[in-house]
Amino acid sequence: MLNASMNFYMEIAPFYDDLFPLDERKNKFFRDLFVANNAQTVLDLGCGTGSLANALANEGFSVIGIDSSEGLVAVGMANATGNAQISFIVSEMNALSLRESHAFDAIICIGNSLPHLRSKEEVRKALDAWTKLIREKGLLVIQMLNFKRLHEIGCVELPELTAPPRDGNAGLSLRRVYQWSDGYAIFKPEVVRRASARGFAIPMTAVSHDELWSILEECGIASCGTYENFSMKEWSESSTSFVTVGRKMREPLANR
Repeated sequence: MLNASMNFYMEIAPFYDDLFPLDERKNKFFRDLFVANNAQTVLDLGCGTGSLANALANEGFSVIGIDSSEGLVAVGMANATGNAQISFIVSEMNALSLRESHAFDAIICIGNSLPHLRSKEEVRKALDAWTKLIREKGLLVIQMLNFKRLHEIGCVELPELTAPPRDGNAGLSLRRVYQWSDGYAIFKPEVVRRASARGFAIPMTAVSHDELWSILEECGIASCGTYENFSMKEWSESSTSFVTVGRKMREPLANR
């Protein structure tokens, strides 16, 4: 799984910001949320090229962006040159070297990054570790695919994305399909350049909304709301994805 995932993100790294431009609604969602909760320090897990992390740093927040893709982090570092409010680390989300004494006001993990972990047990351990890095009453925001809905309909095809030529490289288009097969969710992106196409098959850990919140409650996180998107549209079980916001209210049960 790691090789397929890493190869895919290396393939699209030079075009990532064209394929996934920062949506002002997303920027506003986090800016308003953090200002309302007096959050100044932010950990962005699965940050990609750091477009959101850089935007938040430019707003005055202190941000650390973490991603396992060296190619994506390299783009983020180049974009952040001279900004002392932001730093980047190449790391797996479930192998953070940060100490618990380095508490954050908010941790975010968006863009369906969490399901890249290998198993539900890894998800559980990661969320437990992240909670320990959040200060009391700090925030945790997770965005991911609604895997229960995917299970029901079998396949979700997201809109095709395109990127223009860049740095002497031909432009590309990206087709994104999620399929449910033999009890597993598979992310099957296809990168198309000129007349050639390269496909990938990346297994996802299919954690449902209810399963996610069962884990989060054990970790001492209380729900502040779940939305369909960053426009704060009301979420329903028929939604393709969701954004959920929680607040750390106590230490994980395992630590008590």
